[in-house]
Amino acid sequence: MATINDDEIAAAGLDRKVVKDIARRLENVARKAHKHRISIFGAPGGAQLRFEDLQVNAGDLILAEISEGSWSGGDGSTTAELGGLLRGEY
Repeated sequence: MATINDDEIAAAGLDRKVVKDIARRLENVARKAHKHRISIFGAPGGAQLRFEDLQVNAGDLILAEISEGSWSGGDGSTTAELGGLLRGEY
C-alpha cells in the first residue's frame, strides 16, 4: 500500500484524494505487471513496458512504448531537507 505524504502534498498545493487515487491505480497496474513479469521503465519523454527474455542473452523485450504522461527513470533516492519535506534526487 502506498505511503501518502500529506506535508509534501500540501507543499505542492495538490488535493490528497487525487494523489491517493493516482497512487492506488499505479499500485494496481504494478501488481498486475509483476504477475506477468513485466516491468514499467520510466524514461525521458515516455515509458516502456519491458519483459526480461530469459531465453537469450540480450536486452529486455520492449512490449509497449508509452508517450503520454510524465515519467522518471531516476534511482529513487530521497532526502528530507529544506524544511523536512521528502524530496527525490536532484
